[in-house]
Amino acid sequence: MARVAATAAGFVYCVSVTGTTGARASVSPAALDLLERVRSVSTLPRALGFGISRPEHLEALAGRCEAVVVGSALLDAIASGEDDPGATAERFVRELRGMGTAG
Repeated sequence: MARVAATAAGFVYCVSVTGTTGARASVSPAALDLLERVRSVSTLPRALGFGISRPEHLEALAGRCEAVVVGSALLDAIASGEDDPGATAERFVRELRGMGTAG
């Protein structure tokens, strides 16, 4: 991990799960441990991705990483949206951030 972190630039992308991608019920303790281990070998910002799909995930990660990466859940929301894809994406992100549709 130290060798990889030493060659990183910009940020370190941390993968939160092993196996297939997709939404998860919660952020795994292993992902939280990974974020701490990366912090111990790098001062670069850490981005956690894979399985992030709920406001509870962002709450669990607050103060533990500098960014989250949301892919599958956002694409699923856009695919199932009935209106403009941009409006659907904006609504999804607002809901993910716990801001509802008015925030």
